[in-house]
Amino acid sequence: MTVRRVTNICYRWKNRPAYPEPAVTVAAEPHTASSFHEPPRAGRGSSRDAWAQHLTVNGIPVTGTDTRDDLIARWDETRQPS
Repeated sequence: MTVRRVTNICYRWKNRPAYPEPAVTVAAEPHTASSFHEPPRAGRGSSRDAWAQHLTVNGIPVTGTDTRDDLIARWDETRQPS
């Protein structure tokens, strides 16, 4: 099978639109504490780092010695109705 190279520019551009489609841009919503969802408690995405970031974004202090379970417990304490 022989592959032929098309050198006629009119042929190459024949099936292309006259004007390119405009790119659609969507403005990102600003991140607020309520826009971040709770990370999963087990499985993929449930790392200590994910929980530490989640608590930090929501204004809950995190120390370097806290384990993932400590962070989840602290989150549960703040979510309890007073």
